[in-house]
Amino acid sequence: MELQDICSYMDFLITNQRLFVTLHGEFVTVPELIRYNFHLNPYCAYIKNIIGNLDVCIKKQHSVIEKCRAGAFFGVCYAGVGEYVYPVTCGGQVVGFISVSGYVGRDEKTAQSKARHFAEKNRVPCDTLLKMRSDTLAAVPEKAALDTVIRPLQFMLEQYLEREAGMTKDSGDFYAEVVRYITAHHTARITMGDLAKRFHCSVSMLSHLFKKRAGVSISAYIENLRLDEAAWFLRQSSFSVTEISDSLGFCNPAYFSSVFKKKYGVTPKVFAKENR
Repeated sequence: MELQDICSYMDFLITNQRLFVTLHGEFVTVPELIRYNFHLNPYCAYIKNIIGNLDVCIKKQHSVIEKCRAGAFFGVCYAGVGEYVYPVTCGGQVVGFISVSGYVGRDEKTAQSKARHFAEKNRVPCDTLLKMRSDTLAAVPEKAALDTVIRPLQFMLEQYLEREAGMTKDSGDFYAEVVRYITAHHTARITMGDLAKRFHCSVSMLSHLFKKRAGVSISAYIENLRLDEAAWFLRQSSFSVTEISDSLGFCNPAYFSSVFKKKYGVTPKVFAKENR
């Protein structure tokens, strides 16, 4: 199973089936798969842009992986979003999961209660959050219907990971740890000094190692991640250029448009018009 096949199938699920499918786990540090780690549902994107909640989402993924050991399940996150979760295994161990999200809860009263608690905790107008849930989240589909399209993806990922087994065993790899952190926090302001302090090394050593392994500087790597996600949002969502620029951590929309055009050959507005 090739990465190109996995990416093509993911694109089919998102574009043709209109499913909010994301991948989570150590294997998502593979460059071709990183863009599938981003939630495209407007409600989820809004939640993650509230300071501190991206880290909360990342921490809670560990408990999701633990729950995956018992098999696929449906659950509601701490912000009131329903999702189906399918485990991804390698060598008999759960190494990540597939999320199909963007749904209300099966018990909508409990799901709304979670959303209200989130709103109060984060000082967000409760009515605004509940309206956003109502406008952007869909009814829960039957699991059997999703199984027919998600099980093949699960199979493809596991076949690929079994073949590339070394990729999931790099938890002690310093470079892999840095990439995982950057991938998770690429929309935040990350400085070389902050990274060096976090990983207990010098700026020069970190810079040299990363460029040697990735082929580009850390700043260029982060900007490419942001641009890839921007292109994804422009294709799949109705967010404006300013909203995308702000949510991805670009200093201003003008700079975002400039670097986007440099990479893709057209401005974000033109790209959205041609690809949405």
